[in-house]
Parts: sequence; structure tokens; C-alpha cells
Amino acid sequence: MMEMPELLEKDFEKIRQLVHDRFGISLGPHKRSLVLGRLQKVVRAYGFRSFSEYYDYLLKDQSGEALNTLINRISTNHTYFNREPNHFAFLEEKAIPDLLRRLQSNKKKEVLRIWSAGCSSGEEPYQIAMILIGVLGLLDAKKKSAILATDISEIVLEKAKQGKYSKENLSNLDATFVEKYFAKEDHEKFAVKPFVKELILFRRLNLMRQQFPFKRRFHIIICRNVMIYFDTETKEQLIQKFYNYLEPGGYLMIGHSESLSHHNSYFKYVQPAIYVKED
Repeated sequence: MMEMPELLEKDFEKIRQLVHDRFGISLGPHKRSLVLGRLQKVVRAYGFRSFSEYYDYLLKDQSGEALNTLINRISTNHTYFNREPNHFAFLEEKAIPDLLRRLQSNKKKEVLRIWSAGCSSGEEPYQIAMILIGVLGLLDAKKKSAILATDISEIVLEKAKQGKYSKENLSNLDATFVEKYFAKEDHEKFAVKPFVKELILFRRLNLMRQQFPFKRRFHIIICRNVMIYFDTETKEQLIQKFYNYLEPGGYLMIGHSESLSHHNSYFKYVQPAIYVKED
């Protein structure tokens, strides 16, 4: 039986640099055990005797599948519905109504465009869709809004598209909210109802792209608990790109454990973890 390979310091440094260069994720020295735990079975499954052999394979593979597997393992994180609830309250009570009024007054017949960047397993964009339905009603939500949800990991995107969650995952939602938007599959499993799914487009996207493939700018960009994995330079570059892809008067929401630099000249502070691009 093949022994599990060890992750030597030199191999960890090579993999850490590769992950940073290709995906912008900074893995500190304290992440060595996490990388070992998430990649050890992959290395063994490929039949490599060492992480050094695995690293060489990552560089040589032309299909992109090896890198996809790498980032799927590294970037997976835990999330749940109504995480950082003040964001959803702000969307429902302030951002969405104000932006809809502005769009209606300019008579351009624009839809409200929302981007969930780093959507993970889908809880965030689904909850946004539910808020839109609550504010607008289902028919107007379909006609007057559009949600794009992106992530680097194909594994979490597939889970998001399925829209099936545990009872524990929904525990922070009001029971009437759950009853309206979820179908109970059994005592422990719930599925997002199809009419909610219709509001969201899921796509794979690497935030390290020089240019994003969008023809129109967004009115709201939500990128929460993603930049904690980036170093300062990568984070600043991403914030500038968010600014470029956001409409004037639009909102940027980040995680509560994240913040914009005090020297930030792109956005005006609104409240913790919420910023606006001034007109």
C-alpha cells in the first residue's frame, strides 16, 4: 500500500507561489497543514510519490484540469444563509429600493444588476434573489433585476446550482422565509424552489483576470470573505477593478473581517463593510 506523501517545505513554497500567481490567493506558512490535508489524497490518487512530482505535473498539464482540481481543493470554505445579516438588511431596506427608484426615474429601462463575486455554494445569491422577490414581487424581480454569481471553484458552483442545503445551514433564517422559498425534501434537507433559481446566472470566474468579460457595469457588487485570502497588492488591484465595473452610486459590500485602506480613493464609507461609488 502506497504511503501518504509528506509536504516538504520547499514543495509547499512552490505550490504556495503557484496558487498566488494563478489565483491571487496568499497561503501563509500556517496554511501548510491545510494544504497537506486537502491535497494529500489528490497526490495519491494521481499516483505520485511526492508533492514535487505533483508540482511538476501541475506545470506541465496543458488541459487546465490539474489546476482546476488544485483550486477546487484549496478554495473550498464553509458558509451558510444570513451570514453577516446587516448586509441583507441594508439591501432590502436601503440599497435595492433606492437603486430601483433611480433606475425608474432615468427612464433607460435598465435592470438592477447585482454581482455575487465569490458566491461559494450559493447561499448569498439565493438570499439576494429572495430579497428581490420580496421587494418587487416575482414577476417584476424577473423583469427588473439580474443576479450574476461567480466563483473560481467548479465544485462549489455545482453545489450552488443544485440549491440543496441542510437544516442547520438555514437555521438563521425565519421559518416563514424558509417555507416560502424552500421545498422540504426530508427532515434534514431543503431545496431552493425553482422560481428563485430563475433569477440567478452561475458562472466560473477567476478574479485575477486582467479584464472581466462584462459588457455592462453592476449596481451592486458583493465580495465577502474572499479578499482575506489575498495579499495587499492583489487586494488593491481587485478593488480598482470592482470600481471600474460598478455604476456611479453603486454599492460594494465586503466581509466584516475585511476593510478598504484608509488611503482608498475609490469608495466612500457607508457603514461597516459597505461602501458606495460616488456619482
